[in-house]
Amino acid sequence: MPKSHASAPEDLLDVWVRDLHGLRKVGTLERYSEPGFAWQVRTAFYYDDGLSDRDAVSITMPVRRAPYEPEVAGLVGNLPPIFDQSLPEGALRDYLMRQYAKVVENIGDFDLAALTGSTFIGRVLVTSHGEAPNLDAGPTVSLEHIVRDPDSLALMEELMRISARRSGVSGAHPKVLYRPSEHRNEPTRATLTTGEYILKTPGEDFPWLSINEYLCMSVSVRSGLPSARVHLTESGQMLIIERFDRQDDGTPLGFEDGATLCARTARQKYEGSYEILVRNFLLMVEPAGRPALRSALFKRIVLSCALGDGDAHLKNFGMLYGDPDDTVKFAPAYDICSTLPYIAQDQMALSMGEKRLFPSSDHLMDFGRVVCGLSRKQVQSVFEEVHGATRDTLKDLDDYCDLYPDFADACGKKLFSVWQSLAKHVLAIPLARPGS
Repeated sequence: MPKSHASAPEDLLDVWVRDLHGLRKVGTLERYSEPGFAWQVRTAFYYDDGLSDRDAVSITMPVRRAPYEPEVAGLVGNLPPIFDQSLPEGALRDYLMRQYAKVVENIGDFDLAALTGSTFIGRVLVTSHGEAPNLDAGPTVSLEHIVRDPDSLALMEELMRISARRSGVSGAHPKVLYRPSEHRNEPTRATLTTGEYILKTPGEDFPWLSINEYLCMSVSVRSGLPSARVHLTESGQMLIIERFDRQDDGTPLGFEDGATLCARTARQKYEGSYEILVRNFLLMVEPAGRPALRSALFKRIVLSCALGDGDAHLKNFGMLYGDPDDTVKFAPAYDICSTLPYIAQDQMALSMGEKRLFPSSDHLMDFGRVVCGLSRKQVQSVFEEVHGATRDTLKDLDDYCDLYPDFADACGKKLFSVWQSLAKHVLAIPLARPGS
């Protein structure tokens, strides 16, 4: 328990971990203000006594007696990164702020953690002081209805209403966590399980982004990179993403995104470089695991460059583990989409060689060799794998343009032009439709 400040119960949050060793309380998150600086809200995290290394909330925050206190003060951006990483962003954050503005005065990150912390991504949970985590799925609609509903955008508004407080997940676009409450003998579709999901629809400025992301993730899968399993609803306007922070039996895995591993918060996700990202990720694994991680990181970055993904920021890379003493591995690729069809002059989310322009093949070759430690042959192999995966996805792109004419007009036709241009610039391999 904190001993340095006389905090009221509403200024304390209990912190838990839930993993292969069970559910257990491991510490306390405290909010306080220094005398005379009422608006400079600060936070501190304290571990409980009697813990072991496997009880750490983050691989960057080992168990110790001293508190962890971020330097940032204020109502936002002042939580340790492991608690900040799953705070709602964008549409979900705006919804919660509107719903609770009259109930919670000057609502900030600490309050959002209290509202949604029982469902954070990964193994770390946060609850109001003295309360145990509520692991109930809560009221929800059926998976069958989600897959078949013709108006996915209206359905997302309804899902926000019933699931926002159970959605400790970041991301700018409308997004909620979902766990089916029904128990069926068979899934709705052969490819859909009855596990846990993230449901995601496009924001207003990114029409038909769901198909865009589905196609980009298809390229990722075809390239051979371990990738999140994604499904598209029949409307084409909602993406169903299978959560990869769960084992087959539902036991949570530890998950830490690139912002957390670089000691940054969500508001700093566009700060830094791919060089720093690669360096920090390599520090998280044993030497024997680094060659495979170098290759996977490089392919993930090449995919974003070749597909025109200007949103491959720190939070769109992650690591998984059973507990902090366990082997750490690269998380499946996720949240890959092409932003250039919407923002013609978009640039990369992070810098590469101190530049944010999408790199030339020579620049990317140097990055692969110098930063990722790959041979010229290995880099060229990645280029060819990404190119082949993109080429093999063009038939799907044409099919979706035919099936959804509005997608073709808003994004689909531009998507081919973007991929064709970047294949030549980034990969130095011309891209043409099969058979042309």
